[in-house]
Amino acid sequence: MNEEIHKRFMSSQEVEDGSKPRKGIKEIVINANDFIHGNLNPGKHDFGANLLIDGGHASGFAYYTFTIYEDGVYDIWSRYTSNEFRPVDISINRDVIKKGGLSTVTGGWTSDTLKWFKEATTELKKGDYLFELRSSNPIPHIEKFVIFKTGNTPTFISKEQNPPYLKTLYQHLRKNGIGTFLKKTSHYL
Repeated sequence: MNEEIHKRFMSSQEVEDGSKPRKGIKEIVINANDFIHGNLNPGKHDFGANLLIDGGHASGFAYYTFTIYEDGVYDIWSRYTSNEFRPVDISINRDVIKKGGLSTVTGGWTSDTLKWFKEATTELKKGDYLFELRSSNPIPHIEKFVIFKTGNTPTFISKEQNPPYLKTLYQHLRKNGIGTFLKKTSHYL
């Protein structure tokens, strides 16, 4: 399946989710499950649809490809969930651009605790690139990566980064129950 996605990705056809980069696009979306080579588990689990997990390996790696159509400085963001510290090294064309990325604990392992994180800012020239994840330990549960020109943060990231105050309280209350909610917020009262 991943090989088929890679073939379509590199051809003139678009990948079904619209992530095929083309001239004039605002961002490149790389779904974590769409790696072209790796030892990770893209879907045989109960943690949530579209999450990439380590699959029980003591270490993990995955390779992806993407194309940049315009020279510039780009931000690389990840969307993942993790209930423990599980850092991952991120490389572009075999050069490590972030050692210990994807390392924030989000409070869970499933889709309901997914969060966006800025991983790196790097200069990229027009051309094809190899994007690599590598860890000597288990990895967080990853949904996707987004690459875009610095200063052009997509609205789907900025909306999630700045959720309305009451929505955040409601999500915390719903996830943790009234007792835990009161323990964690009573010092603000």
